[in-house]
Amino acid sequence: MDVKRYVICCRCSFFSVYEDGERFYPVCKTKLLQVCPGCGRPIFNPYGRFCPYCGKGYRK
Repeated sequence: MDVKRYVICCRCSFFSVYEDGERFYPVCKTKLLQVCPGCGRPIFNPYGRFCPYCGKGYRK
């Protein structure tokens, strides 16, 4: 089974499936969050507001 990783815009909560090289969301001009800012684990649930491993919030 192929597990999808996601990127999230911290400003508007836009998310998409991670593609190598994707760094910024062009609408908000915001850097996309690729991993949890607390523990560095990949984001597997784009609907979550917090990391299930360390509890750190994904959005500002």
